[in-house]
Amino acid sequence: MRKLLPLLVLLATLGCSSYSELKTDCGALTVDGQPVLATYEVVNVAFKLLDCIPLSSGTTWKSGAYSPEVGDFEFFEDKCSLDDNLASVRHACAEVGGGRIANLVGRDDIYHGWSFFLIKKEVIKTSCVILAP
Repeated sequence: MRKLLPLLVLLATLGCSSYSELKTDCGALTVDGQPVLATYEVVNVAFKLLDCIPLSSGTTWKSGAYSPEVGDFEFFEDKCSLDDNLASVRHACAEVGGGRIANLVGRDDIYHGWSFFLIKKEVIKTSCVILAP
């Protein structure tokens, strides 16, 4: 049982491997004189063994209609990158009929704090404001 505990902890964390939130109720907000259609945030998480062997990775929203259950994960894949998050941002912009993206912020956080530095957790966060065309 003790040998299975680290695996169970890892599997418990996989449920939050990716997260997307699209808010379209922005009221009368404007940026540079253009009305705001939506705000969008995507967070993607990956776990790697010994900093080189991918254990799991979140998958971002890149197709289909938006739903809060879009976030998913894949085993033994490394799809946690700023490029994947930006593809999700572009898809969100297209879904709401946006013409321009403003206030784009990306952040890459790496955590080595648990499992004696054997497992690395990488979190990439991206947020933006989607403006009307």
